[in-house]
Amino acid sequence: MNRKKEGLLTSDLLRGNSITLVLSVLATAPAPGYVVTDLIRVRSEKRIDFKDGSVYPLLHDLQSRGLVTSDWEIKDGERPKRVYSLTPAGLAELDHRTAAWREFARGVDLVLGGEQGGESS
Repeated sequence: MNRKKEGLLTSDLLRGNSITLVLSVLATAPAPGYVVTDLIRVRSEKRIDFKDGSVYPLLHDLQSRGLVTSDWEIKDGERPKRVYSLTPAGLAELDHRTAAWREFARGVDLVLGGEQGGESS
């Protein structure tokens, strides 16, 4: 397999978890798309490099599903920017995805030998 490595976190892993990451960032505060990507990069200590161009289609999809809303923020002397906010449905989706991720990560950790115990067959 000749696949370019992007650190330990490949684009396949990111693709499956990008919604959770974006919702998590927006749970803290409303933000424009480029700030969402910057915060993912910062919070992951640069382990996840979420491209600006990939976040906007995702945000539009989340908006069409009622998980986020957007409004234009206009400040004197600055370009208008679209700011995205989490809806109550988005928060519920984040809670569900967070619980599912934690359960999945625990299962992977058990398989990899990170934890001992549990049920035996």
